[in-house]
Amino acid sequence: MILTCNLSKYVLGLIVGVVHSLHVSSLFENDRHFSHLSTLEREMTFRTEMGLYYSYFKTMVEAPDFLSGLNNLIYNDLTEYPNTINTMKRFNLYPEVALGIGYRIYNYTTSRLGIVTKTCFRIDRGEDLSPVESCEGLGEPIYFYLQGVWICSGFTTFFIFLMGYLISESKIGGLLSVLSFFFNHGECTRVQWSPPLRESFSFPIWLMQQYFVTVSLQKDSQSSSMKITLSSLVFIMTWQFAQFTLLTQLLCLYFMYVSGFIVESVFKNILKGLFTALIAATVVMFGNEMLITSFYFSALCSALIMCYGFPSSSVKSILRIPLQLVLFIISSVTFKTLLSNVLRVKDDNHIFDILRSKFSTFKNFHTLLYTCSKEFDFLGTEMPFKITLTLLLPSAVLGVCTWLYSNRHKLLARIFNTSDEVEPEAIYHILQSLPFLFMASIIMRLKLFLSPQLCILVSLLASKKLWASFGVERRDKQLIMVFILLGLMSIKGVPNVKEQRGTMGEFSNPELEQLIEWIKEDVPVTGSFAGPMPLMANLLLSTRRPVVNHPHYEDESLRARTKEIYRIYSRITVKEYLPVLKKLKIQFLVLSSSWCLNSESGTGCAMTDLWDIEIPRTSASLPPLCKTLWNSSKKEMFGLTRVFKNNQYVVLKVM
Repeated sequence: MILTCNLSKYVLGLIVGVVHSLHVSSLFENDRHFSHLSTLEREMTFRTEMGLYYSYFKTMVEAPDFLSGLNNLIYNDLTEYPNTINTMKRFNLYPEVALGIGYRIYNYTTSRLGIVTKTCFRIDRGEDLSPVESCEGLGEPIYFYLQGVWICSGFTTFFIFLMGYLISESKIGGLLSVLSFFFNHGECTRVQWSPPLRESFSFPIWLMQQYFVTVSLQKDSQSSSMKITLSSLVFIMTWQFAQFTLLTQLLCLYFMYVSGFIVESVFKNILKGLFTALIAATVVMFGNEMLITSFYFSALCSALIMCYGFPSSSVKSILRIPLQLVLFIISSVTFKTLLSNVLRVKDDNHIFDILRSKFSTFKNFHTLLYTCSKEFDFLGTEMPFKITLTLLLPSAVLGVCTWLYSNRHKLLARIFNTSDEVEPEAIYHILQSLPFLFMASIIMRLKLFLSPQLCILVSLLASKKLWASFGVERRDKQLIMVFILLGLMSIKGVPNVKEQRGTMGEFSNPELEQLIEWIKEDVPVTGSFAGPMPLMANLLLSTRRPVVNHPHYEDESLRARTKEIYRIYSRITVKEYLPVLKKLKIQFLVLSSSWCLNSESGTGCAMTDLWDIEIPRTSASLPPLCKTLWNSSKKEMFGLTRVFKNNQYVVLKVM
């Protein structure tokens, strides 16, 4: 009976996983009419970091063999010309490496067996655009890559279902979590719009890691340590933000440990798993300094010292909780400061600057580049309003409040070192929602952590124990209440799904296509480019020409060189700017009309506004250099020659 129950929950999880995978893939197709685009147009849809990441998959599949492709990633001289960098160390590219290996094996096997893997046809695009060939099927590299993303997205709902099941001890609870996820899909994920981003691969792995931690807490299991280690390792390998997510988890678990909600042996095993994963990740990431100097590493070291040197059980007073928390925080900050100073690593300084800018009047060029973007703004009211209409927020709050009320005596008993049993898995997920709430409140983009966590918490309302504690012991009555809730959720949730399914679009960007084709035909393969960060990712991907800057803004030296390049939006002269181009060995400078002509807005967030804040000038009447260069009728100006122009782009050659 137990075996059948376990099997059925995994089958249900796989079903909702397949449904979600098909859902997001069809949304992506509908949004871009992707199947009817040429190879170049498909690549052009991957703007900003998406194009950067996909270019490395392209490197892997176009190389003569796997080792050559890997070598091109480790010794890459195209991404930050003229420097050679290890992109495997910098950019968390293991998803691209894994998919590259998979594609090579798939292509080799199917070709040996004579299996046709793609279908090609001719597309007439109209509007004075030449016809193009378009191919579909897993034999087409971009389709193979996307299929990997869609499979990963299936595991998102798979693990949401399993965690909902664990917390509520009910399949209905798992389905309640999954349906909440679908009803609020636009607030829970963006994989359907931007598949190559790190979160598309990494967020399902985070959910898997959470699941193993939840199992370990629920069953006082020490056997989950290896699973926690492996899932945490893969999580860190696939996303630079993993260290911050795992830090929030560690804070929650440490609070539970000092409060007596989890036993020491289980906490120690989780700690061992997390620490082993971080050390292993540092090795496979080629000694990535940001991991060793992260707050996460320092907090792990502090937790291990506190756990083994000053165990919570040795302090009987109620003061043990604030005392151990204060010591933990002080030691973590001390370790972090010492490591950063000794290793002289400042790559994560911009993160603390962003946080500082959120709570003070502090701002500089780099923080404004982030905070002027909508996704890095405060959460606002739109998202909370939307998830209130679907009853996600009220249901999650109701579930948490009723659970806390029904367990209030047990919780207090555990804090005061008595032996009452409590459900640590539920406490963990409730606590985990708090840092996610804070993160989403100050940076809207991070709502993608909060919303799925709320979906998991909704499953508390399907718990048999919870209903029984309020006198509703018959399961049929409990299920009636749950189905009433589902019906109320669907009033707004179902229209949300229909609205998503009804999204229809078509991609076309002939000006960018003209620019790329011109570069491929008229610019030597050694010609280096600089310009707006999002555009540079497209040029790197589709032209394979070296670029001097790119959208991955986490590295200190890259931020410095991008700031130098972006001086073109400040109020300087060509004579002042030309030495910058020559110092960085830029051969071609790309201007974009949307960046040059809209560089002044008075809102404080246009590019020239950023420079006016960074370097106030007395000559405020001097126009931004980019606008001057764009509007100039001269072909040659002080060492710059215009070699290409259309309605959106101008290319200047540095003489």
